[in-house]
Amino acid sequence: MPNEHWQYVYRLLLKVARVQKRKPGHPVTYSESVIVWLSLWGAYHQWPICELARQLRSHGWPKPIRSFMKIPTPSVSTLSRRFRKPEVIDVMNRALGSLDRGGTWGAIDGTVLPVGRYSTDAGARFGGKGTHYQRAYKLVDIVNQYGQPIAVKVVQGNTSELVAARWLINHLACVGRLMHTLVGDKGFDSEPLHRIVKKRIKGRLVAPVIKTRGRPRREGRRTHAVGGALRRACDRLLQSNWGSCWIRRRRLVERINGLFKQRPHCLYALPAFVRHIWTVERWVLSHAVLLSLKQVDHVVLNAA
Repeated sequence: MPNEHWQYVYRLLLKVARVQKRKPGHPVTYSESVIVWLSLWGAYHQWPICELARQLRSHGWPKPIRSFMKIPTPSVSTLSRRFRKPEVIDVMNRALGSLDRGGTWGAIDGTVLPVGRYSTDAGARFGGKGTHYQRAYKLVDIVNQYGQPIAVKVVQGNTSELVAARWLINHLACVGRLMHTLVGDKGFDSEPLHRIVKKRIKGRLVAPVIKTRGRPRREGRRTHAVGGALRRACDRLLQSNWGSCWIRRRRLVERINGLFKQRPHCLYALPAFVRHIWTVERWVLSHAVLLSLKQVDHVVLNAA
């Protein structure tokens, strides 16, 4: 990635993070923008914290921000301690919101982040069919119509995608992001989720309806009626040609999740040094910011 992108994201982090000036006589402190930028730099090069600290100690500050830094580089203990702070996750979420190019519709989907069947990670769990019964985490994300991740959530492998979807929608509502249509697969077919999407982000959820969900299955293969007013409306939409067009648009989020699993992100199998839920969430959010940064218009980069 060229230096212009790294300098742009550093200026962006300075805007979204709270930067405090160092007072004379006080010890050196690192702002959240510097810590988050170093997390992005380490995630891009697939470095663990010890290797990132060694590179900083050997070569100094990276070239894109070397002219901005007048303080010594942080140690491995400082990086390890600061990376666990919840403020780092908050700054990354605000950075995703600042990189958002807008749009009237989006797509939601989940993908598996396996860690290995015999991993001793206490946070990883055996999931269902989508995980092939591996110990894994689960990434659930919402992308806009331009392919930028605007909301990302990492949960344990046995957690339902509906739980993560509620958190993502509430997050978009808190930052004031509205969306006309949200497209998902049949795993997001839920009448309460339809109501949350309509109430919180003023949109509609388009997801394939499971006719037997919430109904007794005592009558063999008989198709039951769809329960819920919003689910019935979604079912009528999907039976039309317009609904088929919306379902095809869900390929966008599948392509983005496929990019997460390719180089330079390589999230199909988490590295051995990325364990525990807070570390996995920081690692995935770092790659989400890097992936969203690639969609930024070149005119915006030149103006910055």
